[in-house]
Amino acid sequence: MGVWAWVPTMLVFWLAIFLLLRHEGLAHSRRRFGPAAGSRLNAGFWSTLAVLVGLLSLPGFLRHAGLLDSTSLVLAWLVFALVNPWFEEAYWRGLLMDRSCAWGWWPSLLWSSAAFALSHPLIWGIHSLPLRKPEALAALFFVGLVWGLAYQRTHSLRWCVLGHLLANGLGLSALVLLNLVDPTQR
Repeated sequence: MGVWAWVPTMLVFWLAIFLLLRHEGLAHSRRRFGPAAGSRLNAGFWSTLAVLVGLLSLPGFLRHAGLLDSTSLVLAWLVFALVNPWFEEAYWRGLLMDRSCAWGWWPSLLWSSAAFALSHPLIWGIHSLPLRKPEALAALFFVGLVWGLAYQRTHSLRWCVLGHLLANGLGLSALVLLNLVDPTQR
């Protein structure tokens, strides 16, 4: 499998999250993707921020988009960018934060953000050298905080998913997993 060894890891990861969500009850999981709750101004601010943080990857995309030069790379990039955010947001923000909300909103947010950030070098870092770097860990913790705050404030994952989709797509995440792009290098 070589550099493509991350694909079975990804499939097992997605299956594990699906089974956890199924155990919880898919109807409950689907409710997390409803419209934002709260005042329009508050929900609008947090929804917009969740999406804008995904746009932070745009400069890297503009710098490395030329690497998408084969059908297999484009397919891996699109599938990962379009599918992974749904699973990760349903788990890291949805399930984890909902289950830990009794701790208080700050501990729940910090727990979810730290687990999200640490999961990347532990799960994906096996395959991806850039995801092992402290700079990547800090960036992942930051976006985890923003998406977690957006979820706490709006009670909806839909804008977190969109922001995550932009981050994975514009960040060329599949190419990072293939070690073709290092987002920590400027």
